Amino acid sequence: GVMDITPSELSLCLLYRGEVTALGHLKLDEYSLADELSLKRLAMEVKTLVSFKLATLAEMGLSLPMSSLTVSGEISDLLLEQLTRYFPSGVARAEVDRSKLGPGLDDSVRPELFFPALGLTVI
Repeated sequence: GVMDITPSELSLCLLYRGEVTALGHLKLDEYSLADELSLKRLAMEVKTLVSFKLATLAEMGLSLPMSSLTVSGEISDLLLEQLTRYFPSGVARAEVDRSKLGPGLDDSVRPELFFPALGLTVI
């Protein structure tokens, strides 16, 4: 799966053989991305959302375990740690191959914060 986090929303996409099989999102208004307890609740909510989506796919005949979760956007180390507790198959940050972006990109620019919204994340 692929997950993108902004300060106000979380978007989720489950993939099977390179095809989108399920989408989901959460509003983050009730979560503080700086509070450990809030991040624990958020990680549990993400796990619940993913489990619900996987159960729906299983009802449609597609029953496979999730192999990994790639996250992008504004994700803290603490949230990454909490998600790893609920997704033992693996959670990793999205990585951008800066060499593909051409010359002249300032090192302070973090393209992984912006490209998912544009559909340019490569897994």
